[in-house]
Amino acid sequence: MIESIKYNLANLGNFSGRDSRPTFWWYVLFLFVVNFVIGMVVSLPMAVTAFSSSFEAVQSGVDPENFQASFVDNLTESMRTQMWISVIFGIAMAGLLAASFVRRLHDSGKPGWIALIAIGLYVGSLIFNLINLDSMMESMRVAMDATDPTAMIRGQTDLYAYSAMTYIAYLIIIIFGVLDTQRGPNQYGDEPDYN
Repeated sequence: MIESIKYNLANLGNFSGRDSRPTFWWYVLFLFVVNFVIGMVVSLPMAVTAFSSSFEAVQSGVDPENFQASFVDNLTESMRTQMWISVIFGIAMAGLLAASFVRRLHDSGKPGWIALIAIGLYVGSLIFNLINLDSMMESMRVAMDATDPTAMIRGQTDLYAYSAMTYIAYLIIIIFGVLDTQRGPNQYGDEPDYN
């Protein structure tokens, strides 16, 4: 695992050659863990702030309707900040994955431009969500409104729709990332040492 991480970090700009499945997937696991840890480090303090503000409102005697509105407002504002941070780290993660995914495509005999589709969808999704941030926040408010179950479902459906391009990008990476190694040399180079 450590060898795969070192190799991929040393070859961030190398879009030629081939990467075996284990090399690619160990690196993807590393990026996933880094992304998860960063997400937790960023989101926990924001969630704690949102919850503590809401609890302070309850202690000061706010009625239940105003409490819910205050809680949702605090949480959605935290989510707005988190979204900006997610876009920055998401683009960085896409950059860290690009060359490795191209080399993995080469290993299975596929052209590297397929990586442009997955990474383009992912980055496009981040930018689309950022452009539509106010609309997303409204969908989140609607999804948290426990007084209207129909509106909750509509809000949740809208939020899933905002994530659709991201899921398609993940699916492309998974499908092409698990393809068998093309045995022997191919047009992209010699077969990697280990598979």
